[in-house]
Order: sequence, then structure tokens, then C-alpha cells
Amino acid sequence: MLTLVTGASGHIGNLIVRKLLERGRPVRAMVRPNSSKEPLRSQDGMTPPNLEIIYGDVNDPASLHKAMHGVQRLFHCAAVFQTRFVHPGEEEAMLRTNVEGTRNALEAAAKAGVKRIVYTSSVAAIGCSRDPKIILNEKTWNEDPIDGYVASKTDSERLAHELQAKLGLDIVYVLPATVIGPYDFKPQPNNDFILKAMMAAPPVYFANGHSYVDAEDVAIGHVLAEEKGKSGERYLLGGDNVNIRDLFDRISALTGGRKPFFKVGHVFVSVVGLAVELKAKALGEPPLFTRKKAHKLIDYYVYFDSAKARAELGYGARPLDEILARCRNWYRRQGWLE
Repeated sequence: MLTLVTGASGHIGNLIVRKLLERGRPVRAMVRPNSSKEPLRSQDGMTPPNLEIIYGDVNDPASLHKAMHGVQRLFHCAAVFQTRFVHPGEEEAMLRTNVEGTRNALEAAAKAGVKRIVYTSSVAAIGCSRDPKIILNEKTWNEDPIDGYVASKTDSERLAHELQAKLGLDIVYVLPATVIGPYDFKPQPNNDFILKAMMAAPPVYFANGHSYVDAEDVAIGHVLAEEKGKSGERYLLGGDNVNIRDLFDRISALTGGRKPFFKVGHVFVSVVGLAVELKAKALGEPPLFTRKKAHKLIDYYVYFDSAKARAELGYGARPLDEILARCRNWYRRQGWLE
């Protein structure tokens, strides 16, 4: 049962490849020609048995048709993940990859006769709450995306549902929460945030909270979705729901670093955000954040309930303190954290 994984060198993608290989499955990993192959190598630096690496791009339909040849199962993970401010040209490229790339992949899968598809969406497609007491689930759709990335993931999942109905595809949807943990080789934005907090937590914080989940648990959730998921259903893969102050306190307890001591609000964001934007403009670089987005992130809670995935798939997620310890060990192993 040949299985194709797009975005196979990414954080979630390379772990899905590893979990499939552990089950003795033959895997074809599609990566872009300029992508690092390090995430797909075993500890001895070799390409694992049963793994075929093929070069392609979701924006290149011809390469997708080639990659789909003989494939029975598809894990579509390829996407651009970017949370910082991006220039219009970068945002257009992200939309093309995340939305039109999804169209290209699913149309190629339909033409190749792929029997089952696991589609990697995101809790970005579910949305947020302004009340930390509200816990969201798969029934919600994001009607007010906070940035271009969130909009692209929402639009791409909606498109996948449309194509499923139009092309008669068997698709199961998985929606990971805030993914951190080992086997990230870049690091990706979520791990980069945790890494910076371990190096030196910011002195200030604001009202905000996320659901943190280990990438390895997410990868296992993908495989469970392929094995047990119901066609057309969404499965939320989350973990501990934790506010930002609690997160920094846990990191401080783990590393012995400082804790933030001052809670800020909209006035602070307006003043500091302006300074950040002006500095970035002077340097010709994208700003770390914008005032518009920062205002939206205050009282922004993305707390989720994974009960459906636990009940129907047998999904489980390790606790945040264990994930943070795994993050620290991985960062040290990669040479990112002394």
C-alpha cells in the first residue's frame, strides 16, 4: 500500500513519514528540490529502507501527477506556515501554495485513483474565542481570520470539502493545534517562539492562550485518522489549553530563567508596535509584528476540545510540561540552545 506524503520534510510531514515506516509501510516522500533532506534521514544519516524521495511542488501539477503514480494513500501536508508579517508578494505566494496547491494535489489524487486522503488542515480554520472559558471544537469555522496564513488555511480546507464532493474523494481532515516539539529542523514559528522564551522570556505579556500539542502526537493522530477516521469528518488534534503567563511560568521553572512581570494592553501595543514598524521600515525588513495584528492577539484564546479524536480515533496527547522538556532537549541537540 504505497503512501505519498507531501510536505514530507516539514515538521509534521517528516514525523508522519517516520510513523508510517515504523509500521512497515512503503512511503514516497515528496519534497521540493531545494528542501533539506535531513528531516528524512535516520540517525545514521542514511535514507531509511522503504522510503522513496521524489522531487516535486504542489504548484507544479505535472510533478504531482508523477508523484501520485501507483499511490493508494495520500497525506497532504504541504503548506507555507508563516505567522510574521509578510509583504504582499509573499502573501500571494503563500495563498497560491496553501489554496491552489491543495486544488492541484486533490485533482491529481482523483485522477490517480488514490483510495484515501488525510488532509492536514489547522485549528486556524476553526477560529478563536475572546473568552477563555469557551472551548471550541470541530463544528466551528473561522469567519474572521487574523492574518493571511489563517485565511489561507481556512480557504484551503473549505476548498478541500468542495473538491471532495465534486470529485468523489475519500478525505479525512485533521486539524492540529499549536504544534511544538522535536524533529523540527528549521525551527518553525511555534518552536521558534518557545525557543526564544527559553533563551530569554519577555518581561511583559498580555491576555492570550493556546492549545499546545507535541508534533509526534499529531503525526500519530494523522495515521489514526487514516486507519479509523470517517470520510468527510474533521478531527481536532489538540493538547493542554494554557494561557501565555502560565506558559512562561512553566518555561521558567524548567530553565531557571526569568518570568514576565508586567501585563500590558492595547496602549502598550500601540506605542511599541509603532516603534517596531518604523524600525523595520528603516531597515527594509518585515516587522516582527504589526499593531493591527497585535491588537487582535489581545484577549485571543484558541482553546480546543479533542474529545472527538479521542473517542473515534484513540488519539492521545502528552502533557505540556513533558513537551517543553522534549523541546529543550531537542533545541540543545540542534545547537540552538546552550
